[in-house]
Amino acid sequence: MNKLFAERFKSARIMRGFSLQNLADKIGNRISRQALHKYEKGESYPDSEVMALLCEALGVHRDFFSRESIIELGEIQFRKLDKLPTKEQNRVVETTKEILTRYLELEELLGIKKTFNNPIKNYKSISSYEDVEHMAEEIRKQWNIGINPIYNVIELLEDNNIK
Repeated sequence: MNKLFAERFKSARIMRGFSLQNLADKIGNRISRQALHKYEKGESYPDSEVMALLCEALGVHRDFFSRESIIELGEIQFRKLDKLPTKEQNRVVETTKEILTRYLELEELLGIKKTFNNPIKNYKSISSYEDVEHMAEEIRKQWNIGINPIYNVIELLEDNNIK
């Protein structure tokens, strides 16, 4: 339980853009930065009064800390010329994970079972422009989208079970 709480606590803190000291300041230093660090490392667990303070400061419900995140995003790369600070990049990643987790939980509750079927899973590598063209043609064929321009890429991806 401490490990799950620790992961979710850190996620909530990052989503709000707080450092441990910012969070301590937000709650009027009623909990020290060192104590918050122990929660984040899973070395201790807050009592109900401290939990209420943390929930209020982080803008989450108690159940947030006991729900497992079912999303692993892998490596995320931001545009090279983007000047977004690392702290903000981390906030965007954590927020995305939380929203996608809730989306998938909702699909599960509603009984919507959709899995992605990779139309080019049998191809081993891309080594030439011709390979790219061939794979694009294969995807268009399997997804029945013809050769016309794609007007809404997001809708096309979602229609083919890509989140």
